[in-house]
Amino acid sequence: MHIRQAEAKEIPDLSGIMARAFSKDKLNLLIFKDEKKAAAGGQKLFPLMFHRFLGEGYCFTTEDGAAVILCVPPFTKSSICRDMALMLRMIPILKTKLFFTIRMFKRIKVLKPKEPHFYIEHLAVDPAMQRDGLGTALLNHVLGICDQNGWMAYLELLEHLVPYYKRFGFKVFKTCEIPEAGITLCSMVRAQSCS
Repeated sequence: MHIRQAEAKEIPDLSGIMARAFSKDKLNLLIFKDEKKAAAGGQKLFPLMFHRFLGEGYCFTTEDGAAVILCVPPFTKSSICRDMALMLRMIPILKTKLFFTIRMFKRIKVLKPKEPHFYIEHLAVDPAMQRDGLGTALLNHVLGICDQNGWMAYLELLEHLVPYYKRFGFKVFKTCEIPEAGITLCSMVRAQSCS
């Protein structure tokens, strides 16, 4: 399967894939209340994130554009100005859930390892194309980049997804309870060359 770098002109379509893929996500449902609102909110939120990955990270998609993975390589400097600008642009979308979202970002930050790592922030497959190996192909592609460069891979996910990522050599690093949503958020790490 051919994996390629996504292009800026694909942001609307790839954002739609992410919005549909995450519309049933328990955290999104907590913010947006139902699947329809979560999909609509995601359609507005995800384009805000894409420019960061196209500029300083990695944004890969499948040849048909039915799946996307967004990653940040080690040693990428965070920008308080960029993060604040993103938060300001999120206000009209998140409305009353903005402060909950900021608290979530703080909880997620605690899960991260201190060592330099390749951060796999989002992996999404169009729901109509799930279980066709697209997510596996994207994940294998970025893990190959990690292995070539000697980078540890890191991601956060809901607890029920842990078994899928264990197949790729990831191990649970830390967990965090999210009582508002009744879920456990996990962080996982994978050492380089863990085939």
